[in-house]
Parts: sequence; C-alpha cells; structure tokens
Amino acid sequence: MHKEANFKATSEKVVFSIVICTLGYDLANLKRCLDSIQCQTYSSFDVIVIDQGKTDLSILLGQYANNICHIKTEKKGLSLGLNVGMNKSSADYLVFLDDDAFIKNNYLEEAYKTLQITNVACLGGVVLDLKTNKPIARSIKADRSFYLKFDDYNQWNCSATIIKRVVLVGLGGFDEDLGVGGKWPSAEDSDVLIRALLSGEKAYICKELCVYHPTEVEKILGLSYRDVRKRGYNYGSGRAAFLRKTFLSSSLKWWSVKQWLILLLYAVVGALISLFKGKIKCFVRDVASFYGRLVVFVKYETS
Repeated sequence: MHKEANFKATSEKVVFSIVICTLGYDLANLKRCLDSIQCQTYSSFDVIVIDQGKTDLSILLGQYANNICHIKTEKKGLSLGLNVGMNKSSADYLVFLDDDAFIKNNYLEEAYKTLQITNVACLGGVVLDLKTNKPIARSIKADRSFYLKFDDYNQWNCSATIIKRVVLVGLGGFDEDLGVGGKWPSAEDSDVLIRALLSGEKAYICKELCVYHPTEVEKILGLSYRDVRKRGYNYGSGRAAFLRKTFLSSSLKWWSVKQWLILLLYAVVGALISLFKGKIKCFVRDVASFYGRLVVFVKYETS
C-alpha cells in the first residue's frame, strides 16, 4: 500500500519524469539532489519522490516548485519504488536518479537533444566522483559517447539512466527481486538493459550526461567490517543472480557464463590490489563480493 501527498503537478504533458527513491537518511544529500533538478535549463519535467523511510519529508519537499509528486510507501525496495514511479508517471521518458547524487543544470537539455538525434529508448550518462570529477569505477568509459552492446552492461548505472516509459512498461518494469532491498541487492539496472537489448531496443551512452555521486570507497570507509562484508556479498550476489537469470531465460547462455567468469576474475584481482595497497576494508569487500558471485550463480532461483 502507498499513499500520495503534496502533489500539485501541472496537467500539461511533460517529457521527463525524474524518479527518486529515498529512505530519507540524509536530507542534506536529498536537498542537494533536488536543488540540482530545480535548476534545470529544460523545463518540461516533473519529479516523483518515492519515500520508503520514516523521516517526514513534507517540509523539505514543500520548499520546491509545484512539480513534485511525493509518494509514501510502506514497502521497501529500490526496484519496487522505481516501478511505483514508472506506474505513476505519464511522461515520455523516465529519468532515474539516486537521492545522494546530483546533476548539472543542462542535464535534461542535453538528454533531450541526444534523444532527438539518436532516437534510442535507453539513454545513459556517466557517473563521476563528486570530489575528483573522475569516473567512480575503472570500468566506466567517460571519454566518448557510444551505442551499447551486451558486453557494455557495466556502463549502465541506474543513477544515470533515462528510459522511454512505454518501453519499460512493455518490459514489465524492474525485476523487484533485484536491487537494494530485494532478494538480490544489486544489478536491477543491468537486468533492464539486457532485456531491452534482447527486445530489439537500442541504448546509448552520452558522455555529456554527467551525474555526480559518492564513490564506493567513500561509502565503505564509514562502515564496520561486518557491514562492509555484507555490502560486498550483496553486490556480488546481485550481479551473479542477474547473470544466472539471463542464462536461464534468454539465448545468452555462453555470454552469461563468460561474464560470470570475468566477474570472478575481477573480484580476485581487486582483492589482491586492495591488499597490496593496504586498503583492508576494500579487501574484505572484494573477498565477500567474490563469494557472493561464486555461490549465487549456482543457487539462484526466481521467485
């Protein structure tokens, strides 16, 4: 069950709905995110905040313009929340953004121009470290724009993605078993991309679409070793579950196995590099991620 509040949206058709799921843990980050949205140079958008936490957000959200829809949900889960936003929106495109991320003021303008030129259903941006302005992961290619193939799934990050709404609805939305709060707490974004590509849709990464986000290392430094281990396992298990699901439900069987083996290798190499650099928490995360990737690919089952 969920209820709506503080909704004063215009009746005019909008091009973009920006969907943000939040637990309300850090209101300063959420405010920074909303500030960056309200400064957009392109105006045909609304904002849908899926509130899954206990913190009262009505005062904060009331500070903004009249195009914010606040939906309070009792159930938690990132993919569940994103699907709530998908079903609520009537816009042409859904823009997904993490509550601790923020965008440049021309983000939507660049997105609109790129969509008109490429005519793709799925458009991705580049996620950058908000402190260094560099990609948050070594695998991210930030030097060029390009059309995505299956092997590029790790370029597709949910905090910097735009999907044509009717396409996502046709795909059945996000898999609610995947993603934070789900049975397998990651890879909801990779799963949607692969299903879209398998259905014949095209996807494109635009280097001009920059989303600024805290790095993974920055996040785990403040966690206990137990929580770091849990976080590593969760992310590893989500990737493995996504690949196993793809193996079982599509023609990409050899591709899924190959990508799984690559992930195992990356985890081993990452652990060795972390150990060599003396980054013990990163080492613990990488080992836990390896274990999650190893066992879940074998034991994964759909709900």
